[in-house]
Amino acid sequence: SGWGLNEQGKKIAKRDLEASTEASGYNRYVPDSVIEKYGADALRYWAAGARLGNDLRYNEKDVRAGRKFVVKLFNVAKLAATYLADFDVAAPPVPLTERAIEDQWMLGRLDQVTEQVTAAFEAYDYAVGREALERFFWTVYCDNYLEIVKDRFWHPEAYPNGSRQAAQATLWESLRRLLAVAAPYLPFVTDEIYLRLYAKHEYAVSIHDTAWPEPARRSMDRDADESMQLVLK
Repeated sequence: SGWGLNEQGKKIAKRDLEASTEASGYNRYVPDSVIEKYGADALRYWAAGARLGNDLRYNEKDVRAGRKFVVKLFNVAKLAATYLADFDVAAPPVPLTERAIEDQWMLGRLDQVTEQVTAAFEAYDYAVGREALERFFWTVYCDNYLEIVKDRFWHPEAYPNGSRQAAQATLWESLRRLLAVAAPYLPFVTDEIYLRLYAKHEYAVSIHDTAWPEPARRSMDRDADESMQLVLK
């Protein structure tokens, strides 16, 4: 790999590591200091932006972006836990064809990002996988899907019978897969969520002791996809 560079594009030197930027002794170039301030997941997320053979310039705002991802993922999990409080994990899942367009659309996109991250790791280009995961999480999952689906939990009487159960199944499946795909980038928060929500149903001691997810390869009807694009406009 390449060098680690400071904000000015120069190799991080010993004098950078010895310098303190605050009276408290915090040094943005010392990993222990950064971890204490932002958490290990946030620093790892920044480091995962490195491309083989290229230098990586350090910028604290990139670490803060990792911290933002961690906090958002944890909050998404807390929201999901409230919606899934009465979800029967053992019940047969609602068939995909009987789920709402937004469920089918999101799961199809989740298949795509799983394939992209898998291919990136196989090519030792994990930064590409991180970019794909980031786009899916913020745009598809948080900004679009979760905002749309919450109304089915808040006003279930306005939707056909079984719509709420389909939303629960989709939320349960998608969050589990999302945790697995994000685990190499954010190992601590993903494991914490897994242990709270999924471990007792899978009997694994850690998400890192489970198999890497395989795309479900669900077929998504083109008309449904086009309909979803109209919804998003």
